[in-house]
Amino acid sequence: MVESISAVFLGAIVLIMAAILIAEHYRREHHRNRQLRWLDTHPMRDWLHRRP
Repeated sequence: MVESISAVFLGAIVLIMAAILIAEHYRREHHRNRQLRWLDTHPMRDWLHRRP
């Protein structure tokens, strides 16, 4: 009985970790797309000339 409860807890922890990793992957991908879109509208020469 104790082994089955331990297995359930371990399985739940593994599923929670997988969900967190998947969410982080998609969040990173969304952030990268926003960054690339920003670079498309702001050419490199614009932000290099504004540097102090």
